[in-house]
Amino acid sequence: MASKKIKLLFESKRFSIRLFKKSDYKAWCAAYESMFAKQNDFDEDKKNKKDLTLAKFHKFLKKTEQFEKRGDIPRDTILKLRFICIVNQFLQSKTRNKGKLILSIENQMGLKYFAGQPEDHAGQPMYGINDSYREGEFKTWGKKELKEILKRIGFKKIDQYIPLPDYKLPISIITPFGWENFSEELVPLAIDSICEDPQRKNIDLFSMEKSYISTWKNGLASDLANSFLFIANREEKPGMIISNDSVAFSFKDNFEIGVNEGIEFKKEKKNSEITLNYFQIDQVENNLKYTRTEIFRSKESYLFKLLQIVNQTGWDLNDILVWVKPWIEALKNEAY
Repeated sequence: MASKKIKLLFESKRFSIRLFKKSDYKAWCAAYESMFAKQNDFDEDKKNKKDLTLAKFHKFLKKTEQFEKRGDIPRDTILKLRFICIVNQFLQSKTRNKGKLILSIENQMGLKYFAGQPEDHAGQPMYGINDSYREGEFKTWGKKELKEILKRIGFKKIDQYIPLPDYKLPISIITPFGWENFSEELVPLAIDSICEDPQRKNIDLFSMEKSYISTWKNGLASDLANSFLFIANREEKPGMIISNDSVAFSFKDNFEIGVNEGIEFKKEKKNSEITLNYFQIDQVENNLKYTRTEIFRSKESYLFKLLQIVNQTGWDLNDILVWVKPWIEALKNEAY
């Protein structure tokens, strides 16, 4: 009976929050029953079709700290409960009707995971792609599934940003306006981010550079992003966080050589040009103060030609020499 109480406690609303292993139920039941001496506390809530009240939830949380100190409940389980408590408070509080939820998480269908890079939590290739998650352990989702979860719990407008290479240490962030309208022009940002991913371990099963070119050209930038950065709003028409003409942000912060700049890519209202607006990262407040502005020229990188050569069958050293010759000539011209 007690295990059913705990199961129902975390299966509120119309979807199940299954973050706890069955082996933890006994400890949770002991914590719950030692706190609520009266049997009808839980039954009354269930009879009135109410979730456990927030006050009781906090009381429950405080009680589990005693179990943690004695080692009765694993610490990772305690942390999961605290996370749920924070989300629960956000969703149930009437003062948060106009709030925003900023959610960063790996994409189960991320391009680098298709390429054979290990799943972040399991450390195994194809773990998420094959949906090998077990009951009670970590879990990631694809774009469609995750957005449906957010809508189901009351978020009406959900904006997706693309952090590159992923959400942990991004060097660039593409805005919704950016990937919806300029994904092909912004491919160089994605390619530049590949070597900046500190989690890359395995040799890719295919060329990530060439795959970014083809997938972004075909409108798959948001579906195959390595990570999501969602800003979910309770309102249908929320206030703007950034200007609606912002295309992307890129960051250069090598302090050893004195580089400390951010770049905001913006579409000009007067024409179709995209401008690069530079700002100092350590001086960002409410409004960005640009130090200089340039026109963004989206042209095919000379590197793309090398990628085309080495990703074709039958190439040899002579093909590389033909490709590198213009570089050598340019160096000669600069030297003399």
